[in-house]
Amino acid sequence: MLWAIIAVGRHEDQREEQRLAAIYRQIHQNNLDRLARLAELRTIDSMVALEAFRVKEGLSSIHDTPRP
Repeated sequence: MLWAIIAVGRHEDQREEQRLAAIYRQIHQNNLDRLARLAELRTIDSMVALEAFRVKEGLSSIHDTPRP
């Protein structure tokens, strides 16, 4: 009887460990998704800033030489 109680307890511990591991994986994936989105937004911000500079300086391309 005691061994059955111990076995049930171990099984419940394993299920709890699996549940916590799944939660950890989800949090980790959410953080990766947020970092990817942040990198995407920073890239967009950089592109907008370059375009604004190009327009301000009257350049046809960002690779043109600015006017003195």
